[in-house]
Amino acid sequence: MENRKLIKKFLIPILILGFFIIQANIVSAYGIETHAYLTDEVVKFYNQKFPDNKINEELISYLLDGARREDDIPRWMNHFYDPVKNRGLTHDPAIDPINLGTWQKSRDWAQDSNNQNSLTYKVPTTIASILSAIQQKKLSLISNETDFTWQRAIRFYIQDDTEKAMFMLGHILHLLEDASVPDHTRNDPHPGDSPYENYARKFTLSNPDADLNQRLSNKSPFVFSDLNSYFDGLAKYSNNNFYSKDTIGVQSGYELPQPDIEGLLRKDGDYYYAMKYDEDNNLYYLFVYKNYHNSFISETKSNIVLKIEDEDKVVRDYWSRLSVKSVQHGAGVINLFFQEVEKAKNDPNFVKTKEKSLLGKAIDSTKSFFAQVGSTVSGIFKSDND
Repeated sequence: MENRKLIKKFLIPILILGFFIIQANIVSAYGIETHAYLTDEVVKFYNQKFPDNKINEELISYLLDGARREDDIPRWMNHFYDPVKNRGLTHDPAIDPINLGTWQKSRDWAQDSNNQNSLTYKVPTTIASILSAIQQKKLSLISNETDFTWQRAIRFYIQDDTEKAMFMLGHILHLLEDASVPDHTRNDPHPGDSPYENYARKFTLSNPDADLNQRLSNKSPFVFSDLNSYFDGLAKYSNNNFYSKDTIGVQSGYELPQPDIEGLLRKDGDYYYAMKYDEDNNLYYLFVYKNYHNSFISETKSNIVLKIEDEDKVVRDYWSRLSVKSVQHGAGVINLFFQEVEKAKNDPNFVKTKEKSLLGKAIDSTKSFFAQVGSTVSGIFKSDND
């Protein structure tokens, strides 16, 4: 009997996690190459708006590679941040029947070396680098590590390890970009069926959004005093103004967004669309009715959706706004990074702080691993009947 309980507590969670590892690409937010594209746009926008402190061309590849490789298994489980309920990915039986426990908020994950160093993340990399062999050699000392946090990026930059610093900053930009994805800010794990993410995947370095620069033409980077404010600002914008596939309407547990009465409905082609005004007073498509029944309040969940067949009007309007906000916040984070570097140079406590030895990291990893196993088990198996 005891052996049976042990199997339930340890082997089954590992098998469930293995299921997601096999299907890694369906749980991540923007596609890997979309992250590379967005990060490239972030750097371009930053260099344009902060010409006195540009990032050199030879360093941009490190940012792009870091942004891509943040989706390594199983790091993406910590890429969620719900600012309304102040949580990371958390099991909701109404959305996801598989209980994988509770994971860290992306905002905290970006700054938590202890968690990033845990044995949970000590698995072989699954994403190929886009760097040349010579470029990869400059990252060789951290090639098998898993701590790509904000503070560590600052420390490497102060030590003139600029390539490592930019690689780690790319990881941070990835996490911030995920905060622009409604699925990731509304606790919707969306295994492979996110209409918004599936639409956004087509934008890559080789297939850019031709209109993005125009949408950014009259915009400026956001300027906040700390990293948390960037995550909060972008996540709240995403959560409050856009739906994910499984969180449409107040029955999802979120009061916002709601269609605006003034422009509640628009018939376009064969379908009716609920409309909402954005901050520039422009209407955008909020959702589409499969069949309109004259009342949003009494609609069934299955009749109001983000996409019908090949119709992309809703998710296209989502992308046109969320991509801009992602670039504005990302450029602001790069500016904050260099400000924090200058502050840290004058902080003797920061400069003198040394990284733990490999043995120290191994001990911390072991502690963190068993703590996380316990947390995951308690979330999955609350009784013998589960």
